This record gives sequence, C-alpha cells and structure tokens, in this order.
Amino acid sequence: MSESEKEYYWSLIIEPGWVQAGVWSLEDEVVRVMSTSNALAWETEENLVEAVDAALSSAITDFPVDAKEPQKTVFGVPPSWVSEGQIEKKYLGYLKEICSRLSLSPGGFVVLPEAIAHSIKINEGSPLTGVVIGLGESVIDVTLFRLGNLVGTVNVGRSVSVVDDVVEGLTRFNTGEHIPSRFLLYDGKEGELEEIGQQLLLADWQSGLGQNLKFLHEPKMEIIKVQEKVVAVCAAGASEMGEVKGVSMTNEKNSSVLTASEDEAEEPNVVSDDEGLSAEEVGFVVGGDVEQIEKGDQNNEMEMPEGEAKKSRINLRFAKSIGFWKKLIPGRASRGLPKMRLPGMARGKVPMLIAGGAILLVVMLVGAWWYLPRATVTIFVSPKQLTESVFVSFDEGVGSPDFESFVLPAETISVSVSGSGSRSATGSRLVGEKAKGEVTIRNGTSSEIKLSSDVVMVGPNDLEFVALEEATVGAAVSPSSPGTLTVAATARDIGDEYNLAKGEAMEVGNYPKSEVDAVVETDFTGGDSRETVAISESDLTKLEDEVTEKLSSEGEAELTAKAGSGVEMVQEAIRKEVTKRDFSGEAGDEANSVSLELTMDVVGLVVSRDLLVSLAKNMFGDQVPEGFTLLDGQINTDFVFEGEGDGIWDFDVTFEANLLPEVNPDEVISKVAGKYPPRAQEYLMTIPGFSRAEIKVKPQLPGKLGIIPWLTKHIEIEVVADK
Repeated sequence: MSESEKEYYWSLIIEPGWVQAGVWSLEDEVVRVMSTSNALAWETEENLVEAVDAALSSAITDFPVDAKEPQKTVFGVPPSWVSEGQIEKKYLGYLKEICSRLSLSPGGFVVLPEAIAHSIKINEGSPLTGVVIGLGESVIDVTLFRLGNLVGTVNVGRSVSVVDDVVEGLTRFNTGEHIPSRFLLYDGKEGELEEIGQQLLLADWQSGLGQNLKFLHEPKMEIIKVQEKVVAVCAAGASEMGEVKGVSMTNEKNSSVLTASEDEAEEPNVVSDDEGLSAEEVGFVVGGDVEQIEKGDQNNEMEMPEGEAKKSRINLRFAKSIGFWKKLIPGRASRGLPKMRLPGMARGKVPMLIAGGAILLVVMLVGAWWYLPRATVTIFVSPKQLTESVFVSFDEGVGSPDFESFVLPAETISVSVSGSGSRSATGSRLVGEKAKGEVTIRNGTSSEIKLSSDVVMVGPNDLEFVALEEATVGAAVSPSSPGTLTVAATARDIGDEYNLAKGEAMEVGNYPKSEVDAVVETDFTGGDSRETVAISESDLTKLEDEVTEKLSSEGEAELTAKAGSGVEMVQEAIRKEVTKRDFSGEAGDEANSVSLELTMDVVGLVVSRDLLVSLAKNMFGDQVPEGFTLLDGQINTDFVFEGEGDGIWDFDVTFEANLLPEVNPDEVISKVAGKYPPRAQEYLMTIPGFSRAEIKVKPQLPGKLGIIPWLTKHIEIEVVADK
C-alpha cells in the first residue's frame, strides 16, 4: 500500500501539566507507530492548546510528503479525569477547545492505566496482574488489575510520602486478597520515576506497612517510559477499529513486531454529559461509525457557508479530503503539509467513482457485519445436588486405586521456607549500680567469731548489705572495748536508697545487736537505678506468630506450585515444622527491638484429581436422574482428618456433586444464531433448569445491527451452575 493510500491517526496524551502526541496507522492487524513527540509542559487552558499544537507539530516532523495528514484523534487521559466511565464536564471542555481550535477529529478516549495494561498484554502475550501507579503533582492514581480485569482505580491526594500515599490507595481496595507484587509507574515526563521507584522498592511491604495489605512477594518496580505510554494509547485506539496482533515502531532501525494474544479488545469508551456539554458536541461519534457519518453528511457539507464549515469538524474532514475547503482549516495548514488536490480526470467520471466507492463501502460494511461479530452465551442453570460421605485411606505405598476398599494412592511433598521479622520491645527492666563502702564489725562477746563473705548485714529500713571478704573478729577485751575489724561491703541490690552515711549502725547475721554489730566506717556511695526498655516474653511470642504465619502462607503457595496441575492438595493434611528459630535476644534482655530468623518445613499430601472424580462417580452411580449429567468440574470434596501412620492417611471424605441439566450446545447455537439478544433470551428460558443467561456480543453494534452472529462457528456456549 502506498503512503497516499494509508490512513494515519493521532494519539494525544493529556495529563496534568504535560502533553504528548504520536502518529500511527493500522496495517494488516499491526499497529505501526510512525513517530512520537517529547512531553511538553502546560499550565492554563490557553497553554494547553499551544502545547498540544507544538506536540502535534513535533510528532509529524518526519511525516511522508505524499501521505494523508492525520485527522482522527484518540485521547489518552488520566483516571482522575473520568467519572463513571465518562470524561468530566470540565475536561470535556478542554478537549472541545483543542478540537475546535486545532481542527482535530475526536474518535474516542482511553484511560491511561487501561491502555498500559492492554499494551502489556500485547507485549507479553498474557493479561496483566499488577498495580499501575500514575504520579501527578497533586494526585496519585492507583489502579489494580487481576488477570487483565480492572478491579478499580482510586485517586489519592499526594503528600510528602509517596509510599504512604500508595499504601492508602491499596488499602482502599479492601479485597482481602493478596496485592499483586508487580508495580508499574508512570508520570507526565518520567522525571522522578527512578527516585520514587527506589523509595517504593525499599519500603517494608511484607510486615511494616498496613495491617490490611498482604503480599506473597516483595513488590518489583517497573518504569513505563513516556514513549511506551504513547505506544500504549496508539495500540488501545487501534483495538477499537479491529483486531490487533502486534505493534511496531516504524521510525526505529530495528523495528520488531510484538505479537498480541487472541483475546478481544477492550470495550470502547463513549463520552457523554447530562449537563449540556455532550460527547457529540465535542465531536466524539456515539452509536455509529465516523466514516458512515462523514459519507452521509457529504451533500449537506458542500452547501454550508464558510463560517458554518469552520464549526463542524466532521464536515471539515470531508471537505479537506477533496481540497476544496483547505483554506478554511485553521492551525494545521501552518505545518507545511502538502495540499490535497483532486486528480486530473473528466468531471463526468466523478459521480461514477463516488457511486462505485459507495457500493464497495456498503459491501465491506455488510461483510464486516457478517464475519466480525462473535458471541459468548453463558447459560446458568439450577443444579441438583448429591452428597455422599465415605471413609477413605490415602496410601503412599500403593501404585493403583482400590475403589471397592476406598484406598487411593497418594504422595507427600515438602518445601523449606525461611524468613525473618522484627518488632519493637515492649517490656521493661530495672538496671543500675550497687552502693559500696566499708563497715567496722564490733564483737562484744568473750570469744572470737568468724564471719563468711556472704554474711548479711541489715541497716536502716531493712536494707541489706554483704561483706566482700571473710572476717575473723577478736573477742572483747572488756565490755567497753569490743573486738573490731573493718571490711569492704556492698549493697545486695541496686538503687540510691543504699547510699548510707558514715556512722549508721547495722545488725550482723543472726547475732543479737547487743553482742555483735557493724557501723558504717566510710560512706556507701554509687548506688543508683533506672528503668529501661527490655524484651518481654510476649514480644517473643507475638514475633514468632507473625513470622510463622507469613512463612506458612509462602510455604503453602510453594507447595501448591510444586504439586502442579491434575492433583488436589489435601489442606487438612498439611504439616508445618520449625527447624530453625534464632532470636536476637532473650526475655529480660535490655533492647529496643527483637528480631527472629525462622526456617520451616511444610509437608503436604496430594492425590490425583481424576482418581477422586472416579471414586465419586462410582459412589453416585445410578443416582443421577434422567435429563441431568454429572460433569467432572462439578464435583467438590471436603476432608476431615481421622488419623495417620506408616504412610497411610485416613480421612472422612464428603463428595458433593452438582448435577446440571443436559444441554446440547449445537442445538442452542442453531436456535440463537441471528437473533436479537432479548429474543434469544426467550428461547433460553425454555431450557430445563434455566436460571438466567448472559449474552456478550463483540463488537457491540447499535440498534438492529446488534444481533447474535449468523455464523455458528462464531458462537460459544457455556453451561455453568448458578450459585
């Protein structure tokens, strides 16, 4: 296809403070991004129009001389601009001003996190499970995806701590599930992303941030570059036009095509407003195709005065294509693009070509209406339930099942997990020094006495002191001249109350004070005490519980991954044993915090899912009534542990089967093909056990065009139990 035959499109990203543009085309189901601009700053609405004009001029610098100038525009906007699936009135006015002053043709919008998730799916071939974080100057947008499905978006006012802001945003989801450990960061110009990514990476996500956040792994940070963001919006816009299998950058030397998965594109965004400013006023096409509207309004446009033509972007698009109204298009003509001229041909051939083109367009539209739509019909039916309980032995030593004896082969698998944690100490401890001094022991008896080094001397207020050495005190010479000996002594406990002055009297051991006593010879000094933070038994118990719970979750997850598919993990048989427990301190130790390193072995029992299903089918046997069928996926099991020994695990197993009415998918397809969804619902209600149905047709066409496809191979039937 020559450059003159290709149709190019704009992608325009508008974020608080920054704008960026790109030029792209859709060729053979591949989005080819020709060029992108740098991010340009804006502050006021007037600056915004100027910045957009500069971004468009930058993006189209290397535009092919013989190519058609882009007109249709896909807008990428932040989540804070969108409310209940629609752009808020204030920002819709921004887009109207841009389109009016720069002669742009709005084709739709996409929210930036959803465009990024769609681009990840194309790039990696699998849907995104992660958190997309948009960093604005005053607001942070936190968007959560699970398996490509949008869980929701919250807007958090930005504070001095980005980590706290992200925690607040994630906490608001309150899903009770583990938060994905993949974080994708973007902003208007990529200026601060590396620094913020490091802050988020160093945060203590496993234990230190919020009681309601659970992570299987420490989050990993990925930076979405500004060019990747533009490419994402281009790919999202192309997905609204048809199937997209890849994206390539045609302005790069080593261009590569990224293969997309075969899932359907996102639902198109349509803007409307109930307060007077509608999507149609801005120029977004609601309930129809832009090309059809342009063709249908052709005759009216050619009769418009010049003033009216300037006001209508749809009319200007058609007029510009034939070159007649070129002089009326403001703004874009200044970019130096070649003017479009009508090829030299006889005037009489023009109506014939137009008629032939119109017929070809109709044929193409009818063909697309016939071949492109696909439908999924999900039929929810009310199941009949069968329940049986039986005593089953799972034996690690047998290789084949014995259904009659209810013995099934099983296998134990194990993993070892290690981790650590810490918490602040909450206990207290009294520490200090003992008072020291000298005492003179006086012996008033008629015989020598010997005192051990640990003899207790009791002073005022029953304060106890001990000698630091053995003492032998001679007998008294006379009642007025007792035997004496001076020895060093110390208080039995810490505290300043043991600081005694010289001359204080003490009792010695069990001797009557009238016979033997002691007198403070030199002042007792140095005694003091203070209360400090220490590790308590409660601290150790709580810390071990926290680390054990975390490792238990990790161990069970690793155990499930190791077991693989086709088996069932018997949760009631999981055993956990701590093989290493290393605290940084003991109860009573003076410390501000305590840490723990723990290693745990997790052992689980797995049994073949097919064997469990076969056992259940043998039990239910002829209990299945006519007109119902027992599907493998509709059998649930519940285990109650009874005992274990010598590699044999005994359980009381309850099997619950949901019997679904028999539905012939081919017959249903033949009945609903070509019908409007409400008419198809009338037929589906006649199916035995019918509860409700969901019919999804993609792409969604307006009015009478929105029927279930005629082609039966484009219709998928699903029958599920209604819960």
